[in-house]
Amino acid sequence: MTTQFSFAVPPFDALSAAERAKLSAALDIAFYPSASVLMRSGDAPEHLFVVVKGIVQALDAPDAGGGGAGEVVNVYGEHDAFDALALLDGGCRNALLRVEEDLVCHLLPKQVFLELARTNPRFAGFFTESLAERLSRQIHRETDREMAAGFLAATVADATVTPPVFAAPETSLRDAARMLGRAQAHTLLVRGQGGEGGAADAGRVGLATRSSLGAAVLLRGKGPGDPVGGVARYDLVTIRADQPLSDAMEQMTRHGVRRLVVTGPGRDGGDDVVGVLELVSLLGYLANQSHLVSTQIRRARSVGDLKAASDAIGRLVHTMAGNGTKQRVICAQVTTLNRALLRRLFDLVVLPDIAAGDACCLVVMGSEGRGEQTIRTDQDNAMVLRDGADVAAARAAASRFSAALAEIGFPPCPGGMMVSNPAWTRTVSDFRAQIHCWLSLSTEDAFLPLAALTDAAVVAGDPSLLAEVRDEFMRRVRGNDAFLARFARPVLSFDTPGSGPLASILHAIGDSSEGIDLKKAGLFPVVHGVRSFALERGIAAIGTDERIERLAGDGLFGDSFAADLREAFLFLLALQLKTALAAADRGNGGGAAAAPLVDRHALSRAEATLLKDSLRVVVALKEQVAHHFRLSLF
Repeated sequence: MTTQFSFAVPPFDALSAAERAKLSAALDIAFYPSASVLMRSGDAPEHLFVVVKGIVQALDAPDAGGGGAGEVVNVYGEHDAFDALALLDGGCRNALLRVEEDLVCHLLPKQVFLELARTNPRFAGFFTESLAERLSRQIHRETDREMAAGFLAATVADATVTPPVFAAPETSLRDAARMLGRAQAHTLLVRGQGGEGGAADAGRVGLATRSSLGAAVLLRGKGPGDPVGGVARYDLVTIRADQPLSDAMEQMTRHGVRRLVVTGPGRDGGDDVVGVLELVSLLGYLANQSHLVSTQIRRARSVGDLKAASDAIGRLVHTMAGNGTKQRVICAQVTTLNRALLRRLFDLVVLPDIAAGDACCLVVMGSEGRGEQTIRTDQDNAMVLRDGADVAAARAAASRFSAALAEIGFPPCPGGMMVSNPAWTRTVSDFRAQIHCWLSLSTEDAFLPLAALTDAAVVAGDPSLLAEVRDEFMRRVRGNDAFLARFARPVLSFDTPGSGPLASILHAIGDSSEGIDLKKAGLFPVVHGVRSFALERGIAAIGTDERIERLAGDGLFGDSFAADLREAFLFLLALQLKTALAAADRGNGGGAAAAPLVDRHALSRAEATLLKDSLRVVVALKEQVAHHFRLSLF
């Protein structure tokens, strides 16, 4: 065990060198044995605690009898800092802070902590920001660090490299701006001067942009007739055209620049300038890959063509995740491409055997229906047929569709919730009758298909057919409090036995070698809890994110809680994707296998903290669901 203080852990990584020196000079270290009480409600601490080793639990109010501890509301482990809010507010907010396992911790005096918080807003913000704000800030920080991780085998030459526009150093600022205008370029290369007031050097190249030309005139007092050589920058960062795009991003990130001068083989055997790579072009390359995959899908003429497109979608997800693309964007891109792929497969396999294109509709359910799927999973679909349609022909076509989908890479659904199962290829009237049957039951076999139907979305065919089925479902459940309570109850299905669900989850993060099942611990409770509220209120939105927004607008969630819940959900999705991709890279993933467990040891400290905070929001939602639907009565 080392007791050396780590400045790599948020928020201490935000401190300057001088601030770190001040903190180091003031630090003390202390030991507290197990069962020690560090603070009680209202106590005014004199130090910020930073855990070196051990576990501390924060508990709410004691039991009514006064003899026991209350519910665990937080757990602090290695590198966690507490109780900053008590230092800022003057008193402990928790009923009790108790040492669960022998504690070794650093002690930062109150006065030093308050000085750092006053002079460093980013440091203070870590303790005072809402979860939504911290998640958003962390995502941006992770993006900066991870942008260099992707683009696979693409080279600089694969992106849009702007041809060079050269000017002599004596060219006036006015003429330089005109040259850029004529070339429709943003960057001018200046050859032959070493900088403002420097001696001429024909071998050096400088750079000026439209904005820097304008700033020279407006802010630096230069005249339109002054030479451009005097305002160009000569500390250029270059990259060869055959280098990976990941190197380009790494160079831009490391040097803090938005453009690179691209070089290639020259006539004399050395490197020569061949153009400029702008940051916007580099990022645009990623979007262009999505466009190429979309074109590949539209031009597909066979199942084999669509398999190639499906594989390309997987590679695109890997690239976007590696480049720190926001989870919302990844979900939107994958949803658009997957639905286009299914629609094209429907055109190739189903329509030739259906008398008219409006005689049926293809429906996706589950995460694909909600627009939240990022990695390829098993089939989860249905086909709604117009009354009077040729059911036998439709089911034969549906079976071929399912087989083709498996060939593309989407394995059959283990539960049989797919079009090749006659139960999921029915006429509107048959689906309505089946809904009535499901509603009369109180078993999981009934609630699972109803939940799937709640998340259904049309990808091909006539959308009005699904609307007729969904309207029937919504009409029958409206005001049916007993059904809605039974429908919502699975939110509590995955509670872990112990001193309480939150205690178990947080302890698993802080002190367990076992992996964390994100679906059970966080994703399913959010999806189904929000789905249950939306169903009760007749909200037609399908995606979890949009449902949260609609429920907040309806007054069920406060704005702050809705923001925390939305960001927590997206963080959990992103962490699940990261874990799945890492497992696939190791050869432990792929196909429709269950999502791998999250290894807490593989998490960065910031990720572990955000995961813990996100799961606290999940627990708060579960408590609201249980209270709202009175689940204790069922």
